[in-house]
Amino acid sequence: MWKCPKCGREFSRENQDHYCLKPQNIDEYIAAQDEKVRPKLNEIRAVLRSALPEASERISWSMPTYWKGRNIIHFAASKKHLGLYPGGEATAVFADELAGYDVSKGTIRLPYDRELPAELITRIAAWCYGQYAEQGGKDDKASAGGNDMRIQVTAGKGAYNEACSAFSEEAARNALRFHRTVPGYRETPLVSLRSAAETYGVRAIFVKDESFRFGLKAFKGLGGSYCMFRILCDRLGLDPEKTDYNDFLREEIREQCGKIEFVTATDGNHGKGVSWAAKLFGCRAHVFLPAGSVEARRRAIEEAGSAVAEVTDLNYDGTVRHAAALAEENGWVLIQDTSWEGYEQIPRWIIEGYLTLAAESVSQMDGTVPTHVFLQAGVGAMAGGIEAYFLNRFREEKPAVTIVEPAAADCIRRSVLAGDGAAHSVGGNPETIMAGLNCGTPCALVWPILRDCTSFFCACGDSVAEAGMRAYAKQEGTDPPVVSGESGAVTFGALLEILQSDALRAEFGINRDSVIYLISTEGDTDPEGYRRVVGQNGT
Repeated sequence: MWKCPKCGREFSRENQDHYCLKPQNIDEYIAAQDEKVRPKLNEIRAVLRSALPEASERISWSMPTYWKGRNIIHFAASKKHLGLYPGGEATAVFADELAGYDVSKGTIRLPYDRELPAELITRIAAWCYGQYAEQGGKDDKASAGGNDMRIQVTAGKGAYNEACSAFSEEAARNALRFHRTVPGYRETPLVSLRSAAETYGVRAIFVKDESFRFGLKAFKGLGGSYCMFRILCDRLGLDPEKTDYNDFLREEIREQCGKIEFVTATDGNHGKGVSWAAKLFGCRAHVFLPAGSVEARRRAIEEAGSAVAEVTDLNYDGTVRHAAALAEENGWVLIQDTSWEGYEQIPRWIIEGYLTLAAESVSQMDGTVPTHVFLQAGVGAMAGGIEAYFLNRFREEKPAVTIVEPAAADCIRRSVLAGDGAAHSVGGNPETIMAGLNCGTPCALVWPILRDCTSFFCACGDSVAEAGMRAYAKQEGTDPPVVSGESGAVTFGALLEILQSDALRAEFGINRDSVIYLISTEGDTDPEGYRRVVGQNGT
């Protein structure tokens, strides 16, 4: 561990970029930067002041920010460039004019040794103001009506469905008992963001950091390993309540496991978990990814374990059908983290495996009961299972659960809006940086839970996920940084949008007594993508 000599905070990487003390205003921020870059910071500040005369200046997410009812645009100093953060929609609109700059969705890197493109920055800032400030209203309050491009909110029933009973404390104890016998098991951290809680006027913000899980940088190994354990117990006639991982080290059992092949479709992390689990048990596995999956994710799947991974030319739902057809054709075992009629037991075991992280969290909160739980969702398997567990565990003090999805693939929210009680699909090939959440059809097994028990549904643009990534990396005050990927950070980005709006705080019932629980489901599983968004390496 490296300890900063100025502020005393500890980091896993030596000389980790961070803010020692939170600046109170932009003057303090600029004064704290290297003398050589201050003129550039003052220059861009002057450009933005001129472009946004009705916006106020503030520090938000530890960066200079222009605000009118919500964050409009940010800038920040990095070692080699000046970062401008107008959001993913803006960089897409101005893509042609930004061709000469290093741009990723939501971030523009302006080298210190080049002239500042003041006229282009002015137009980008004005566009952001038109998109965000005008929708936030002239009274400096954010819209709570769900028409905002960054975050769209739909109220849910917030009731209880008996389907929750399947994901009980007993199911969580069984999964946790198994996981504790797996090599490399340890509780992942529950991070308390005390400075952020104080800044935003809530009692506590807890983040379950799954980037440390089994060295996989994601929580999905919990589901894959527990499900594979249950499948193998079933195939080999073993009692799962009297068996643990150590039994699978016996030569005669391992020989039988070597004859079993698994297959799955994945948007990244589930496939990595299955590959790792297959190696753990001595099995073989085949993993298929949808079109558009980055090479780093495919390669990480193969490096994690014993699977062969291949990118298809299909969307996510099509890739699931492809994997199912191959399972039937070759006698492989389909180990899929979504369900449909006739295919329910295996995804149920996967979801039960995810309950380990929820059981750990309850123990780590040491009697503190969350009032608000934010869960990201693709098909909703993890979200539905964790939601059910918390509603069972805190039946008398039921938390308000919010499901957060990418706006391009918000199949759960759209199903709720359809109003007929059925799950509906998002067609085509949705595009979002949140690869782990880019799914088209809700998981049938947990759909009743998601539909009936959820208090709010949020659809978020990519810029919200990016903002969450940057905010986790450069925390408020003395809060420790969290390395969180696109799918992991979207709940934090959505929460920050809510906390900075009086109207949204009122709608969500958030006040000074609120205890908020989040899961950072992944670390920098796409390291290059993480660097583009955050401007620095992960761990």
